[in-house]
Amino acid sequence: LIIVIILGVIGFIIYSTLSNCIYGPNMSPFTKAAAHIFEFVLFFIKIIGGAASSLGRLIIGAVSLLISQIRVDKVMLPRWIIKYLPIDATYLSYLAVIKLYLHYNNPVTVSFLSKLLAPSHTLSAEKKRIRNKLR
Repeated sequence: LIIVIILGVIGFIIYSTLSNCIYGPNMSPFTKAAAHIFEFVLFFIKIIGGAASSLGRLIIGAVSLLISQIRVDKVMLPRWIIKYLPIDATYLSYLAVIKLYLHYNNPVTVSFLSKLLAPSHTLSAEKKRIRNKLR
């Protein structure tokens, strides 16, 4: 990014100082040739600057993607997109783990099953009959 700014400032200074000399009313063949050479050099400076800026945007995008992927508890996309098009795999796997944890560690279900599946020597005959019926 700094290279792009430096090349842009250098190109602007060169272009602004030489534009009156090159594109003046009395253009001789020498100044036309100088103008073509100048435009040719500026073309390659702009290509290098464009490549450097695209590389900088790619690096900035990759870093911001890595930072945003750390947050798995927040969805990066709107809810309606996740509902119809499941793209964000980290968020969906986080939701699956939360639902699985809730399913197996729900306090009401755990206490009910611990009472229901108590050892058979502590159960009365009526509760044994109900437990055997549910199996």
